[in-house]
Amino acid sequence: MNSTREWTAIIGVGAAWALLEWLLGTVWRNRNQARVHTWPVAFGRITKAAVFTGKQDITLTLSYTYAVAEEPYPIPAEFEKGFYRTEDAQAWADALVEQMVPVHVNPKNCWKSRLLDSELEAIVKARAPVDDHA
Repeated sequence: MNSTREWTAIIGVGAAWALLEWLLGTVWRNRNQARVHTWPVAFGRITKAAVFTGKQDITLTLSYTYAVAEEPYPIPAEFEKGFYRTEDAQAWADALVEQMVPVHVNPKNCWKSRLLDSELEAIVKARAPVDDHA
């Protein structure tokens, strides 16, 4: 009987911890996303797009460069996004490679930057082939 209560308590603590971790992660991501929107925007170019398929995950990795006034050469960076379907990740890769994209540059450190999903998605949708039979 005591063993059942202990296991119930352990499971309850584990579930509470997972929920807390998820909530804090969500709050942290939302805070960072809001802060990134205030960063200055430079234009960069996607130099490479690759799709990696693992056992349980599909990841699009974009390599990009962007120029800022303080640096004599373009700054290299990477962006990663998870997908549920390989076809979707490959569609993003095909649509974004060699494209100019808005790059949000950290004003305190120009070597830190972010690409926003929403901005990339707009580029992907704009480049999607039109279905003439629809």
